[in-house]
Amino acid sequence: MTTDRAATSYRVAIRSFLGGLAAYGRDPLEYLSGLGATGADLLHLTLGPYRAAFVNHPDLASRAAPWCS
Repeated sequence: MTTDRAATSYRVAIRSFLGGLAAYGRDPLEYLSGLGATGADLLHLTLGPYRAAFVNHPDLASRAAPWCS
C-alpha cells in the first residue's frame, strides 16, 4: 500500500555559529530566539564538528520528534 503525499517545499537556511559568536556572547537567549525569526522552516547551524537544527515548521517538527528521543 502506498500513500500519496503532496509535494511541499520548505525554506532552509544554513548558518555558521562563528558568525554570530559575538551576538551569542552578549545575549544567548536573544541570539537563539533570533534564529527562529529568520523565516526559514529549517535552520542548520554549524560550530566546527557540531551540528544543530532548529525546526520552525509543524510538519518538520513532527517528523523530527522520533529522532530526538
